[in-house]
Amino acid sequence: MISASPPKPHNPLRRTKPLTAPIAAPHDLPGATDVKLDESLKIFAGIVAAIHAVDRLRGLAGLPSTV
Repeated sequence: MISASPPKPHNPLRRTKPLTAPIAAPHDLPGATDVKLDESLKIFAGIVAAIHAVDRLRGLAGLPSTV
């Protein structure tokens, strides 16, 4: 004998339709230009260089590495 499963409760968070808008690519986002990326990479490189410099100074002073 086949028994029917009980009805599932309604989930208000469940989507009834798929997303219609495509996901934006990085170049489609406002303000995401090559200049911004270049500036971000320079800032990141500066932070890495500062951490490296502090680590070298700690090594010269005989202190343990920060990394």
